[in-house]
Amino acid sequence: MDLAALDTMTSAVQEAHARLGLATGAFLNTPEALAPLAARLDTLAAQIDAADTSRALTEALDALAGLSAELDLLSELLGALPVEDAAARTRVVEAIAALYGRLNGVRARAEQARKALGAGERTAQFAAQLGLYAQAVASALGRATTPEKAEEGWRAPWWAWRNWKGSLATTRRFCPTS
Repeated sequence: MDLAALDTMTSAVQEAHARLGLATGAFLNTPEALAPLAARLDTLAAQIDAADTSRALTEALDALAGLSAELDLLSELLGALPVEDAAARTRVVEAIAALYGRLNGVRARAEQARKALGAGERTAQFAAQLGLYAQAVASALGRATTPEKAEEGWRAPWWAWRNWKGSLATTRRFCPTS
């Protein structure tokens, strides 16, 4: 084994690593470096503002989580980079922190919107299910020609009601005593 050649290669790799670190630090100090992340955040914020279902908001929140993970990775990378200019490092850290702040605000808005939409969706589902139940009962009673047939016709909607009521037990707004 040629130790001199190994030392030369090790030095070359370390020098390349240092140059790459400095170039990366210099790039991160430019406005263009974080612009794609800011643009994605703007796009996600617009999607959240336009969302009309809790599912759409959940998808946007998942995308926000991915963006947050990317910012985490960028923060870790910045900590390991050999940036010689403390002021430059500070500017990059502040820019990343500003993105985190915006992301947290967008996420909070999305969570609030998802709660509001979810409550509205559950209310609409409750109203539709209640209407269906009322129609099933009216139909069963309308077909009944004897008390026995009325009881028989009533049984299926009654069991459906019990099952449906059980599924609403987690929504105290509809079943406060459950």
